[in-house]
Amino acid sequence: MPSPTTPVQPALLTAEGVVAGYAGEPVCGPVGLGVGPGDRLALIGPNGTGKSTLLKGLTGRQHPVEGEVRFAGAPQDEGSLEWRRRVCVLLDDEYFLPHLTVGEHLEAVALAHGLETPYERALAELERWGVGAKQGSDPQTLSSGQRRRFLLAAAFLRPADLMVLDEPEQRLDAATRCDLAEALAARAAEGVGLIFATHDAAFLARLADRCVILDDVAPPRLATPAEGLELLAVEHS
Repeated sequence: MPSPTTPVQPALLTAEGVVAGYAGEPVCGPVGLGVGPGDRLALIGPNGTGKSTLLKGLTGRQHPVEGEVRFAGAPQDEGSLEWRRRVCVLLDDEYFLPHLTVGEHLEAVALAHGLETPYERALAELERWGVGAKQGSDPQTLSSGQRRRFLLAAAFLRPADLMVLDEPEQRLDAATRCDLAEALAARAAEGVGLIFATHDAAFLARLADRCVILDDVAPPRLATPAEGLELLAVEHS
């Protein structure tokens, strides 16, 4: 098992002394971490401890209050072509292009990333996540769970070296959560780095090889999955 303190391979994403927050006000940190190819790093902690805020700081959705985030050795730049080509980000925000159906959204993703047979690839991914019948629908008309499956289909359709996900198992049934953990583990086995937030102990146990524990009263710290499971057991008791 990889060390709980350092990734096995050179990091894709590193954070040094990162304090995440809103409008200059700190929410959590300072955090130091590195995610390399094939790493599976989980962020865990009670609601309100800053998991989503930290992910936004790591991905450039919000600028950190302090510290530095680097991707592939250079300062993180969400607007750069390399970042958009190599990093898949699925956070708690949802954005849909107007006038495009579910299938057209995924076909656009396939075309943007240069995939062959984009229509067929898009439909296959929708079928994989159980929303193939919705390919002609407006995304806004989908249920909450269907939108989550649609967004997961878009995430898995595109190639990536790093995937950053905020509670990706939310609004999924138990069987689909298992499928998602297996699908992400397969991506990691191919060399894709993963960083994700979760409250789900079973999902954590299936997927994580390291944890960052966020707490209201203690500084963030790196830990093993076993320590993370102990924390979640207390949180849900």
